[in-house]
Amino acid sequence: MELLLRFKGYFIFFKLFRYLIFIFFVALSSGQNTFSISGKLLDKDGEDMRDAKLNLYKSNKYLVKQEESGRNGKFKLSKLKPDKYTINIYGKNGYSQTKEIDLTGGDVKNLEITPKQDRKQPQIEVETFTGEVKIKWTPIVDAQEYIVFRDNEEIGRSSENIYSDSIVGGKSYSYSVSALFIGGSKSSRSLTEYGKSSFEFPKNISTTVKKKYNQLELG
Repeated sequence: MELLLRFKGYFIFFKLFRYLIFIFFVALSSGQNTFSISGKLLDKDGEDMRDAKLNLYKSNKYLVKQEESGRNGKFKLSKLKPDKYTINIYGKNGYSQTKEIDLTGGDVKNLEITPKQDRKQPQIEVETFTGEVKIKWTPIVDAQEYIVFRDNEEIGRSSENIYSDSIVGGKSYSYSVSALFIGGSKSSRSLTEYGKSSFEFPKNISTTVKKKYNQLELG
């Protein structure tokens, strides 16, 4: 009996210790400095670029924010942990640009970015699902079909402005699209976007409840 009580005491102490360690690391991470990226978008004529879409990726290619520029072309991406980031910018009428930002030393302010204009370059977006990534893009005038690339390798073609890619869950992939015209000419590739499908949830889960433990079976 004494041995059993001592064992229970050690078990409770171990659980309490793990909980305190968890609280410590949560407090440590929440106490980290956060920074911001701010600036203004302009078109080729120096006019404010309003309602432009900004996709922000961390160095691990994880999408952390999606924002739009304001009426005056200004934008601000706040509460960002120190890291190296990539911003993909999409404006109307074929404006797009990729910008690398080093946010390890503090705020990056007063950026003035003039995206390049190419009306034949697709602007893509990526949606992730279980075991699947869908790539959509803006239709390009006079395009006969579109070439889809994953990790810089051609994976298929589509006559429509959408493509579905079945992939293994848990891994991040890069995607880009190029338009193909009559005569074989191609547009510039789109900016690179990233997709990571989720794992399929196990099916036929059953549990057996006993006095001292639960038995979990995955079908």
